[in-house]
Amino acid sequence: MDEHSDILDFKPNYVATSCLDCTKTLQYALCSSLAFILREKWPYWLDENGLDITGLGDPKGLTNIDDVQADAIRNLCSCFKIEMHRHLQYPMESDGLRDVLTHSYARHAQGIGGQRIGNFSYGMYGLNGIASFVVASTFVRLLGAWEQFEVDALRCLVYHRPHGMVGPTCDNELIAIDEELHLRTFGSEISNEGIWSWMKTPAENRVERRKILSRIYGIDMKSLKKGDSKKVDGWYETRNRIAHGRGDANVLFATYIEADAFIFQQILRLSKQCKEKQLVWL
Repeated sequence: MDEHSDILDFKPNYVATSCLDCTKTLQYALCSSLAFILREKWPYWLDENGLDITGLGDPKGLTNIDDVQADAIRNLCSCFKIEMHRHLQYPMESDGLRDVLTHSYARHAQGIGGQRIGNFSYGMYGLNGIASFVVASTFVRLLGAWEQFEVDALRCLVYHRPHGMVGPTCDNELIAIDEELHLRTFGSEISNEGIWSWMKTPAENRVERRKILSRIYGIDMKSLKKGDSKKVDGWYETRNRIAHGRGDANVLFATYIEADAFIFQQILRLSKQCKEKQLVWL
């Protein structure tokens, strides 16, 4: 069994499952929004957004992309069917909401002369512009969820394995972080705890956080394949441009589902290593 299959077969505990549920909720919310916004135009929009739509007529025929990415496409297919059913049942309500959304967006875009305000270019009007904005916004939250999981994982290790790789023999017992223990770990009694107070600031920096996980806890934070690090750096650069308004940052839907699939695997990978190397089951 290769590492990829081994990771996907790993059963996470409460902390990792909560984060994965968050990413699934984001994906469903995104797909539902796109189905509502684009409706019958969504296959063409997908094609423009970097996805080969061969096989979309039969979701089981999606063989040209990762299984986790294919799930996102199947989710979008499902949301599209639900939206079309709702539109047939309540056409006036559905069309009215879309018209209000489209006209409000277009009026705001025309009012600023197609100029960039903050993080988004309003030169692209209509439904395509709204869809792109929704993807970019959800992309920011997706990366935020990933970062928060890494911070939470490190905080659990600091609390339950403060000695790292040189801990005493009592650290040889598996600690399963369930909901009750998670609340205790992140409760008020640790908010001013000495080690975490000192480590909190570097833990919020992606590079420093991963150094701590690697050097103190022996967690391998290297990416699975060659080129992944450069790709992830590009995602964060895009995220920062969106969040801080440093320029136009269009996020293709293909990029979103690629990042979603990658983050899904990385959450499982980090959780698996914490259990195997530090006996902390996140």
